[in-house]
Amino acid sequence: MYANTQLNIYQYDLWASNIDSSVLLVASWIPANMPLPTTFWNCQLAPDGKIYVGTWNGNHILHYIDLPDSMGVSCNVVQNSFYLASRNMTVPTYPNYQLGRLIGSSCDTLTSLQESESESLKVKVFPNPASSQFTITYNFPTNKNGEFMLYDAYGKEVIRKKLYGTFTSLLIRTNGLACGVYHYKVHLNGSQSAVGKVVLVKE
Repeated sequence: MYANTQLNIYQYDLWASNIDSSVLLVASWIPANMPLPTTFWNCQLAPDGKIYVGTWNGNHILHYIDLPDSMGVSCNVVQNSFYLASRNMTVPTYPNYQLGRLIGSSCDTLTSLQESESESLKVKVFPNPASSQFTITYNFPTNKNGEFMLYDAYGKEVIRKKLYGTFTSLLIRTNGLACGVYHYKVHLNGSQSAVGKVVLVKE
């Protein structure tokens, strides 16, 4: 988990027995004016797997956390580098079009967006074969989250990622994995699942 002030970005390990003591400083603001000070502001996890960080004063740039699942400074906070067409204080607000119907509302018009849990998860992986990364796309029922697991030829789990129903894709980086055939499994709330294969090759 990440938290920030205007001048610092911190990382917490939510699996630690003492979460407070797990805090790590992963970035301190590098002073820059574009045209105003680009101190840290709101954060947003994007579909490409990066966390984008807005600026306090409103500028033409964003910061981003390149590898948010990596521990400590290896998460790679890149500052003052994502340029925008216009000044903006925050990252975009993504509307949740999968809210489903509001029980008891007389003006609800979203009921047609709901899907039954028996419908296909429609999981796809591309490119396949892949080299350093691939993208998984999925279509979960309304407001449901799942998990993606990747296994090597010996059945050892090598990657596990959370899949959020508010998104429809996730970038998976495969740095450090050997070339070969891997099997993946997607679970939706522990009930539905989809399986498949992905081949990793050298670049």
